[in-house]
Amino acid sequence: ASYGPALPYDGAVPQPIEVMSMSWRSVVGRKDNGAVAIIPNARIADGQIDVIRADHSVRIEVTLTAGIAEPPHRVGQALIETVHDLPGFDPSHPVHFDPTEYRAGEGSVAYRLGFWVRKPGDLVRTRAILMSRIWYVYQREDIPWLGQPGVPHPPNLVQLPQADAFK
Repeated sequence: ASYGPALPYDGAVPQPIEVMSMSWRSVVGRKDNGAVAIIPNARIADGQIDVIRADHSVRIEVTLTAGIAEPPHRVGQALIETVHDLPGFDPSHPVHFDPTEYRAGEGSVAYRLGFWVRKPGDLVRTRAILMSRIWYVYQREDIPWLGQPGVPHPPNLVQLPQADAFK
């Protein structure tokens, strides 16, 4: 029987395998590098495995930061253009770019970038290519990285009191 790919989570990053067989004791699958993975059902019961159909797109979400002084539309436009150039990108789904957290103490804003990849087997490779290209986009667009040495905090940064200040 053909089961399709599965995404067992090793930490926070899904590691795709092609499921070859399932039994009452384990799931056997082939990794992208050709190695065979045997996942005991006890691990499945304690963790998460997403089984997806090979003919369906899969969503990638990446959280990243940019300096608080950077206009969100400028950061978003540069990153969305980068996603559209990725191999495996599925243009039938929209790309989402949304601010998720204001980090005044760090002088940054966290953003979530979400998009779809045509084939589940391309998930890890596409994410790796994206992470590399983000570095180049930030350099080209002169977008400061959080914690980058020598990057000054934006002028007139308002420091909000920490939660324990109200206790």
